[in-house]
Amino acid sequence: MVDAEAVKKICDIYDWDGKGELDLFFLGDVMYALGMNTTKKVCVGLGQTDEEGKKFAKFDDIVEKVNAAKVAPDSSGTYHDYVELLKLYDKNNNGTMMLAELREHPCQSWR
Repeated sequence: MVDAEAVKKICDIYDWDGKGELDLFFLGDVMYALGMNTTKKVCVGLGQTDEEGKKFAKFDDIVEKVNAAKVAPDSSGTYHDYVELLKLYDKNNNGTMMLAELREHPCQSWR
């Protein structure tokens, strides 16, 4: 179970109109803000949309969706998925990356 108050607090940040509803376009962002690494497939399965303003949900419904995502099988990437991603940068198929690619790697944390 996730902390319902924490979810509602984050939802409130994305509630620009003050209606107590979250645009489901931001569902993945809410989960990320909670420290979850939920896949887009799971978020879309829970109602996330590709465009803003298409679908909204009350904060209590978002709490239920976050709880559902937390217990969903394969809801987040694994180490193996990360290694497979890095293979995209292995231009010579020898288990290495070019230094220029490493500098532009999206997951770098030293900048």
